[in-house]
Amino acid sequence: MEMTSKERIHAVLHHEIPDRVPMNEFLYSRNLYEEVIGRRPSFYNAEDLFDCAYKLGLDSAVMPIGGFAGILNAAENKVEYQDEW
Repeated sequence: MEMTSKERIHAVLHHEIPDRVPMNEFLYSRNLYEEVIGRRPSFYNAEDLFDCAYKLGLDSAVMPIGGFAGILNAAENKVEYQDEW
C-alpha cells in the first residue's frame, strides 16, 4: 500500500522503513514556478512554494524562517544564469 507524504516523512523521522525515499527539493527558480503553477512570484513565499511542491509530487518542501526571501537571478531572461551563491 502506498504511503501518503505525511506518513512517509513520519516513518523516516521515527526510523521506520517508508514505501520509498521521501522526495524534497529547494525550489528557487521563478521559471520553474511559472511552468508548474502558472504564476511567477516576485519573492520567495510559502503559498507558491507549497503549491509548486504539491504539483511536482514532492513529499516535503523547506520554507526557511529568517533566511533568503528573494529570488534573484543575475540574468533573468537567459538560458544560463548565476545565482547569489
